[in-house]
Amino acid sequence: MLTVRCFAYNQEKYIRDTLEGFVMQKTNFRFEALVHDDASTDGTADIIREYAEKYPDIITPILETENQWSKHDGSLSAALNVHEHGKYVAYCEGDDYWTDPLKLQKQVDFLESHPEYTMCFHKAKIKYEADLTTHLSVNLIEDRDYTGEELFKNWIVPTASIVMKKEFVFYPIKGAERILNGDIYTVLSCAEEGKVRGFSDEMSVYRVQQGGVTYDTKRICERAIKYPQHMICIKDNFTCVKRSTINWEIALSYWYSACVRKDIKGKILDLLLVGRYAPHLYFYKVFGKIKKILTSNN
Repeated sequence: MLTVRCFAYNQEKYIRDTLEGFVMQKTNFRFEALVHDDASTDGTADIIREYAEKYPDIITPILETENQWSKHDGSLSAALNVHEHGKYVAYCEGDDYWTDPLKLQKQVDFLESHPEYTMCFHKAKIKYEADLTTHLSVNLIEDRDYTGEELFKNWIVPTASIVMKKEFVFYPIKGAERILNGDIYTVLSCAEEGKVRGFSDEMSVYRVQQGGVTYDTKRICERAIKYPQHMICIKDNFTCVKRSTINWEIALSYWYSACVRKDIKGKILDLLLVGRYAPHLYFYKVFGKIKKILTSNN
């Protein structure tokens, strides 16, 4: 009935919590957990093997000897696609975990009885593993429907809370190579074709830790330069987000790209593109910078 997609890399400290969340689930249907280790250099793969041997009817290990994420060619996701059998798909990264043994049952029951819905998600507890903060309001989810526009503007969906219809994992995306964050495409694909429901039940933990992509300074700068194309890809593929909303986000992404670029030509081009997508933002940002420089000189 359901397939769990779990990606892990160097998460020896956390992966037991993740796997325990899978095997404790109480359901009246069969489900599988595809646990993919992307050639970790710590003991992550050994722990996955341990659980696969203990729970062979639930855990299917996919253990790489060569890192697939670094290829940036879709190999990472493709490794799970060929093994997937479920009508529905749930997600849980190797550093997050589920806390409610009825989580899958509740979500599948809802989707089975409401065929007009393509996806549901739920509230999560935020757990800090370091002196960090997060802008994600994953603990403020209400019992109601959410539109694609709303979710795009105010991202609140914890990855480990998603259960969706399988067909939207393979939703056709024009220019998919521009995708940097698969979560937003997953959610918008569901919102584009049906309804999305939020649950106020707190059924998972969203772990904030230094090793995550969201909090890696070098990766943040690299992603900032690529992010405008990511946003343009959203505009090209989804009508559930207003054009004015996405244009503003494209302009902002070009502004942030200009801020981290080291080459002057690239900075100038990015700033011109800020003006193309949101002229008012361009004048606000650029003239604000000039005013600040002049004020400091005086």
